[in-house]
Amino acid sequence: MQNLKTDRINLVVSPEEKALFEAAAKEVGLSLSSWIRTVALASARKVVVTKSDTRK
Repeated sequence: MQNLKTDRINLVVSPEEKALFEAAAKEVGLSLSSWIRTVALASARKVVVTKSDTRK
């Protein structure tokens, strides 16, 4: 089954932040969009798992 991506998130950043994000994405061989998605998902999962662990 294909994971369709149809929703968008707009992100406003400074030129310096954008340049840093682009450099990081290039370093790992990802497009900027893919890098942001990968980093954001990993961070969100960590927060959600950590929060759910503290509720036990």
